[in-house]
Amino acid sequence: MNWKKPLAWLALCSMLLLCFPAATQAAAGGKKVRLPDFPVLINGQTLDNSKLKYPFFVYKDNAVRRKYFMAD
Repeated sequence: MNWKKPLAWLALCSMLLLCFPAATQAAAGGKKVRLPDFPVLINGQTLDNSKLKYPFFVYKDNAVRRKYFMAD
């Protein structure tokens, strides 16, 4: 039984499927996101959000300021 040929086809098809990313779509509706108006401290050091490549932002801000996410 020759199993090498079907295995080669399976490997080729798998690699081709991995080359094409899945289609993505953003969720409908806008989200309220803003830059923090308070100092961001990491390990006791204040970060200057205007100079960061990936600045921190605030999402779903409640009375307790604990929801920080990196923007990418």
